[in-house]
Amino acid sequence: MLHSRFLASVALSALMLGATPAITLAETPADTLIQAWSIDDIISLDPAEIF
Repeated sequence: MLHSRFLASVALSALMLGATPAITLAETPADTLIQAWSIDDIISLDPAEIF
């Protein structure tokens, strides 16, 4: 039990360390405009049905 819990914690630590550089290296270029929209009322991803 202790051995499997230790292996699980080591695996989780390795996954977290592996994902960190992708998050920290993401930058938006200085000449880029970022727009955000609220999409919580979309009921379908079909372009013909979105209104």
